[in-house]
Amino acid sequence: MSVRNLAAESKKRQFQAGRQQIIGDLLHGQYSNPVRVIAYCGGLVADVSEDVAHELQRSCAEMGRDLPSSLEEFVAKYQGQHRAE
Repeated sequence: MSVRNLAAESKKRQFQAGRQQIIGDLLHGQYSNPVRVIAYCGGLVADVSEDVAHELQRSCAEMGRDLPSSLEEFVAKYQGQHRAE
């Protein structure tokens, strides 16, 4: 694997770890009523709200728990965008 590929893989792992941290924080009430989730990694910026909304819903389903009420509007907003595409 080249140095460039190793650097890209490292950034990808950092991004995934950060995303999982945000998912956990949202589910545990660290943040409430989010509007958007913006990722910043190595100079790259992206709106990852749709991915986070899907992951929140999937995580709750896997745990057999309801989505926290403080996240319902956020998830509904981005699930609706996904269906409209």
